[in-house]
Amino acid sequence: MEDNNTVVYRDDTHEGEGNTAPLRDNEMRPTMTGCIPVKDSEILYDLYRKRPDIFNVMVRCAVKLIEKGSDYCDNDPSYRSNLMASEEIGIPAWKGVMIRMMDKWARLKTFARREYYEVKDESFVDTAIDNANYSMIIVTIYESLARNKDESKEEKRR
Repeated sequence: MEDNNTVVYRDDTHEGEGNTAPLRDNEMRPTMTGCIPVKDSEILYDLYRKRPDIFNVMVRCAVKLIEKGSDYCDNDPSYRSNLMASEEIGIPAWKGVMIRMMDKWARLKTFARREYYEVKDESFVDTAIDNANYSMIIVTIYESLARNKDESKEEKRR
């Protein structure tokens, strides 16, 4: 049985165990290079080597983001349509995500005061991971909006 805190990667170079054998150090770099630019791969590899605890949490965040995204946005591979829905009622998407972050933060603050949750369906760690994911999502939405503004300014100049 797998420990929830152990990062396991899909690795097509190993047979057995459903192709989910943990990667060895020397296999991390080529696997990641195939997914992201080499420069970023080097940064992630350094993080993996120097702060495996943080790297592990980042991977857990990514897993949770994909799992939850598919539950909310079945036909949207970017999982953003649900998060953009606040625009339907006049609230910019980045502010809508910020409201979700505030809800998660309120839950974390309550736990900090009481050290338990009445509703046990989401742990403290789950809530913190959700908030970390919302933080990353808000950055992508905000930067996308800024890029779109810059592009439309450029078009107006032409």
